[in-house]
Amino acid sequence: ESPVHPVMEGDNVTLSCRTKQMSSNFIAEFYKDGLSIGKSSTGIISNLNLSRFSDGFYKCSISDVGESPENWLSVRVFAQIVPSRLQLFEHSALYINCEGFNTSTGWTVLRKTKGKVSTCVSGWSSICTIKPAFLSDSGEYWCEGGGERSNAVNITITDGAVILESPVLPVMEGGNVTLRCQTKMTSSAHTADFFKDGRHIGTSTTEEMIIGRVSTSDEGLYSCSISEFGESPQSWLTVRGETSRRVILTIPEVKIKAVYQIIVGQVCKCHRMDTNRKETTQ
Repeated sequence: ESPVHPVMEGDNVTLSCRTKQMSSNFIAEFYKDGLSIGKSSTGIISNLNLSRFSDGFYKCSISDVGESPENWLSVRVFAQIVPSRLQLFEHSALYINCEGFNTSTGWTVLRKTKGKVSTCVSGWSSICTIKPAFLSDSGEYWCEGGGERSNAVNITITDGAVILESPVLPVMEGGNVTLRCQTKMTSSAHTADFFKDGRHIGTSTTEEMIIGRVSTSDEGLYSCSISEFGESPQSWLTVRGETSRRVILTIPEVKIKAVYQIIVGQVCKCHRMDTNRKETTQ
C-alpha cells in the first residue's frame, strides 16, 4: 500500500510487513530495488529517514510464506532556495541555487530589494551569482518555476565587522544546529555572545555555539556579538517539524490447492478359446 500522504524529503517512514496468516514468530526481510535493507523479528522497520535518493521499489518477504508485491515509494524534494550564506561582508561573493524544481522547465531566482522585485537569473540549472555583493543587494530572495514557489530567505550584506553563520536551509526537529560568529578583521578566536530574538542565550570562547536537539520552539531571529568588533545582523532559523509516515507491505494470502489424481478403472472384456466349445465371453 502506498502512503496516504505525500512522502517528503526528511520524513521518517515505517515499513510494515504483514500477511493474513501470520504466526507470532517470524522474521521479515525488507528490500529496496531488490537489495536487502534489513531484517526484523517484529515485521516492522522504523525511522527510515528519507532523502531524495530514497526513491525506489520496496517489498518484504517472510520465509516459508512468500513476498509482497513491490511498492513504488516516491520522495518529493521541497522546492527551496539555497544561498551560500544568509549574511556576508560587503564586496564578498554570493551564490544562490534552487532545489526541488523540474529541471526540464527550469526556474527563476527572484529578489526584492528596496521594495522592488527583480530577476537575478533564470534558466535550466542556473545559479545566481552576485560578485561583488553590495549593501543594496540585501533583501528577500526566492525561486519560482513550473508553477511552484520556494520558501523565501532574507540575505543581509553588511559593512560591519561581524557576521553570524547559521543554517541556510530549514533544519529538522531533533537535529543539532551550529552557530558561528565570524569577524572580518582577524582569524583568531574571540569570545562571542549569542542572542535569540534579542535575548542572550550563551557565550563561547571559540566563536561557536551548538544548539542540541532543536524543536520548533527554537525558531527565531539569531545574532551574535564580539565586544571588540560589534554585533552581527539577525538571521531567521527555521525548524521543520518531524513527520512520520507508514508504508504497509502486504504478502498475499497463500492458498494451498490440493491436487487429486483420479484413477479411472476400465472394464475389459476378456476372451478365451475353449477348444471343446465355441468361443465364450467373460
